[in-house]
Amino acid sequence: MLPTDYPTIRRLWETTPGITISDGDSEAEVCAFLTRNPAASLVATDRGRIVGGILAGYDGRRAWLYHVVVEEEYRRMGIGRQLVESSLSRLRELGIVRIHLFVMADNPEGRDFWRHLGWDVRDDIQLLFKKLT
Repeated sequence: MLPTDYPTIRRLWETTPGITISDGDSEAEVCAFLTRNPAASLVATDRGRIVGGILAGYDGRRAWLYHVVVEEEYRRMGIGRQLVESSLSRLRELGIVRIHLFVMADNPEGRDFWRHLGWDVRDDIQLLFKKLT
């Protein structure tokens, strides 16, 4: 995924049920993220058209996956799985051994996708946050 892919990826995020867009998903922040994490964020294309994407990055210790999306008409073709596996492979090459992701509580389809891929749900922690602006 390149910074120039942002407008298309953003449209995918906005039109995919279960994807929640926040202040951190602005073009400036996503492009800065891609500059700091150039290896594991990927897009899937069909004849040059972006039909899916995964935003992934790491802090040197742990990695995070964000906004894994595939256009509706391309789902159930293995594209999401391939995006995830390719991203994880790249993160593994960087020495990352643990990866986290967020799934919104009201996104059962997303939860089912991740469970199908073998991800575990942690119910022993709660996410806390603080907005600095």
